[in-house]
Amino acid sequence: MDIRLGNIHTKLNYFTPHEFGLNYVGWAEPIAVSMIKAYQTYHDIDKVENLNDYIELMLDGRLSANSKYTSIEQISSRGDVEDITAHLTATILTNFIDLEPLHQKDLKKYLQYLIAEILNNVADHSGSTNGGFAMAQYYPTKRKVQVAVADSGVGFLKHIHKAYPKITTDEEAIKKAIEMGVTASNNRMYGHERNAGYGLYALIQIIKETRGKVVIISNFGMLRCVDGEITTCTLDKSWNGTVVAFEFIEKNTDYEFEQMMSKCMFMEDEDDEDFF
Repeated sequence: MDIRLGNIHTKLNYFTPHEFGLNYVGWAEPIAVSMIKAYQTYHDIDKVENLNDYIELMLDGRLSANSKYTSIEQISSRGDVEDITAHLTATILTNFIDLEPLHQKDLKKYLQYLIAEILNNVADHSGSTNGGFAMAQYYPTKRKVQVAVADSGVGFLKHIHKAYPKITTDEEAIKKAIEMGVTASNNRMYGHERNAGYGLYALIQIIKETRGKVVIISNFGMLRCVDGEITTCTLDKSWNGTVVAFEFIEKNTDYEFEQMMSKCMFMEDEDDEDFF
């Protein structure tokens, strides 16, 4: 069995007490590895059975020779975010040594911003006693990076419903969470003020522009952004918590990071709500 970004919605049965560890998993992308680690930790499972040796290395945080993946990192609080973001970014950038220094610097800004946003979401809002787990992998053929974070927390709806009582489903909550002004918090990151209320909104806009992919799962809700098109659905099986994963395509960065952020700021004409 393979568990990938593209088929994760069909594999949620795996993350249930009756099936976890019973089927052989031969291939797992970061979205699956982070979910396996979150599920394993939450349910206090010592060892996950029937995994490819490569996946076991990922789960244990060990790097194989010439590995293209990062070690898996646990996010327990906001204090972890900057160090983990820096570590994941630095590991990913070792695969882009052929880029010109200026382009490397710009790619670093993109990765730092995107990774920090999804980690902050876990640190601030997961409500999980175990925090969340994040990792990344580089795919050299397409020169893309997949980054994923998963937690076994409360999901988006609990937070969204407090401010928007009319929103009562996980699917609706995810839609609201990606609007401008809804998800980010004020804080400084890498010496710069983060844009309040931009979190997942900016992530989606950047991935649209770079023709990447995003998957967000929160309990029974799922959102996909593929080829610039956003779709949402209600799932048959729940992931009890939140998963955010994206694929970033380096060669499709038509804008410098500062230009991209400026472009994102004017994509919507809304007042920031910033309750998250």
